[in-house]
Amino acid sequence: MAYEYQPEILTQLLEHGVRPTARTRPALVFSFLNDLYRHELRRLKQRRAAKHIAPQEYAAHVVALRRRYPLVSVPVRFWTVAGTPGDPEDGRTSDLCPVVLMPRSADTINDSPLWPLKHHR
Repeated sequence: MAYEYQPEILTQLLEHGVRPTARTRPALVFSFLNDLYRHELRRLKQRRAAKHIAPQEYAAHVVALRRRYPLVSVPVRFWTVAGTPGDPEDGRTSDLCPVVLMPRSADTINDSPLWPLKHHR
C-alpha cells in the first residue's frame, strides 16, 4: 500500500531526521516520533532532577520542547493527502477537526495566525 504524506508533515518529520517512504505506515511513523518526543521529555526531567534546570524554568523548557513536536497532536489520518488509503494500524479515532501546524516563532498559541481551530466539547 502506498501512502502520500502531506508536504507540511514531511517537512516537520525531516526536522527530526525522519524520512518515511511511500510504503511507511503513518501510524508507525507517529509511534516513532512520539517515542522520540517522550525520550526527550524524560531527559528534560532528568536534567531538572539533577538541578541543571531551575524549577521555575522547567515549564518554559517543556513548552519549547512541545513546540518542536507539533505532530504528536495531529491525528495520523490527517498526515496523508486526500485519496490516500487509511493506515489500518491507526487506531486513533479522534472527533477533532484537523489541526494546523503552529510555527515555532509564534509567541503564544492564541496569537498565532495558524491557530484558528478550537477543541470541540
